Amino acid sequence: MTIENVTWYPPCFLDNTAPPFQIQLGFRVTLGAAPTPYANGIYWVSVWVHGKKIDTPNMTPGQSIDYSVPVVQDLGKPVLIRANAYLPIKKLQSSDQHEFKFPEMCDEEPCCNPDEDGVQCGDVYPCCCPFAYAPVGENCACEYVGS
Repeated sequence: MTIENVTWYPPCFLDNTAPPFQIQLGFRVTLGAAPTPYANGIYWVSVWVHGKKIDTPNMTPGQSIDYSVPVVQDLGKPVLIRANAYLPIKKLQSSDQHEFKFPEMCDEEPCCNPDEDGVQCGDVYPCCCPFAYAPVGENCACEYVGS
């Protein structure tokens, strides 16, 4: 069981955004291929986001399910995604979890994704600028440099 392709929008909040802070969280849950014929079967799966069970599908080995869910959290706090698969007849179990930091507040655009290379929104070094822009000065202002 793996949790992958974790994305969210918006990557950061601007200073005129008021609480509650909500993102749209996307991710994929995949039940790995059965390592032996004994592990084949229909698994009962539970998926949790931020402590709330969001789905209980049945899955077979190799199957993936994509999710997109709204999540409310305090700025910069952790959000946990968990998935557990259980094959009741054979009492086999598999699980995974992924924790990431909820976006933070930015004074101005562009904002940085908090998980991107460990960069935190609002950090001065290293700076985070969009494509075709470069950081300038101590305040990490982004200036256009061309494509």
